[in-house]
Parts: sequence; structure tokens; C-alpha cells
Amino acid sequence: GAILGVLLSVLMAILAVFWYPFKRLIAKFRKKSPGPAAGGTPAQAERSASDTDDGD
Repeated sequence: GAILGVLLSVLMAILAVFWYPFKRLIAKFRKKSPGPAAGGTPAQAERSASDTDDGD
């Protein structure tokens, strides 16, 4: 029981640390794929990309 609790807390810490980089990576991959998700002009995509970078 104790070991499982420690593993869970370590997992949560790792998830918390890497959540934002992963989210940005996923957003980058979504932007690359064609379709409504990528929609808008390149200028808009560029602006949203810089917005996420400022979130550091």
C-alpha cells in the first residue's frame, strides 16, 4: 500500500512537471495536421503559437 502511494505521488509530480510541455507539443502536432483544427490564416496560427510560448 505504501509503495503504491509513493509511486502514485511520483507519477503525479512527473505529470505536473511535464504537463505544459506535452500540451504545447500536442498543440503543435494538431496545428500541423490539415483540417478545421488548423483553420484560420497563417498569421493567426503564428499569433496563437507565440501566445502559448509566453505562458512560461
